[in-house]
Amino acid sequence: MVARLSANDAKVMAFIVGFKRQHDGLAPTMSEIADACGFSTNSLVSFYLTRLEGQRLIRRHEGRAAGIEIVGGRWIAPGEVAHGQ
Repeated sequence: MVARLSANDAKVMAFIVGFKRQHDGLAPTMSEIADACGFSTNSLVSFYLTRLEGQRLIRRHEGRAAGIEIVGGRWIAPGEVAHGQ
């Protein structure tokens, strides 16, 4: 079953994916997500991250600086060719 995302779920997910692409796989901070998505508090970011985690779209690793993993995602190093291309 494919999860249906709210507009804010989708906004957070898209920002995380884009950020990780632009920063060699590093995850954004809560503050960076809040700023990019127009949220006034980090607690709202935590709420949406929990929702995305519950839908098994991300996995969080508490205590790690880059602690957000895209489930099923694979980081491709600069210059590496993705399989099938």
